Amino acid sequence: MHRLRGRTARTARASEHVVVRLSGEITAKNAESISKDLLDALVTHPRVLEVDLQRVTYMNSDGGRAFLSTLRQARLHGTRIIVTHTSTNASITFQRLGLTQLLDIHEEGAPENGTPDGQSP
Repeated sequence: MHRLRGRTARTARASEHVVVRLSGEITAKNAESISKDLLDALVTHPRVLEVDLQRVTYMNSDGGRAFLSTLRQARLHGTRIIVTHTSTNASITFQRLGLTQLLDIHEEGAPENGTPDGQSP
């Protein structure tokens, strides 16, 4: 667990599925450190990177840009990014940034069947 100015990032690793749980506000003040946390989670080249926003209280466009470098790096290695537990605020921010077509976004949590890759167990 990393503690950064009122925001926490927790990373859980399970073979090919890495989960990063963010909390607090995601703004220009911490976008660079969030981007670093997300890029660090890609070091092992997982098949799926899940970013859990359940405890994120606010995200603006400047903060949402933290996902751009992660998205670029993930694509180089064929990693799928799933964003779970998005609030209305986060969903709107992703939409404004044009990321809704590039990220797999789930407001309720995991994909429909509960598996990280959307495939049947």
